[in-house]
Amino acid sequence: MPDRPLDGNVLDAAAVLTTAQEQELNSLFDERNVDTDMARVAVLTVENVGGGPSRITPGR
Repeated sequence: MPDRPLDGNVLDAAAVLTTAQEQELNSLFDERNVDTDMARVAVLTVENVGGGPSRITPGR
């Protein structure tokens, strides 16, 4: 598991999100996370999780 992002709640390790998308997600999560102590939202993207070949076809 990677270290928590220094800023925000999004760690795009796979580089699939644009800067604007990361900022939008961070803003949304900041708003929602303030409203509750019971649940927190964060996002982590990874290129692969190891193991066998992926069944997901890129671009779909």
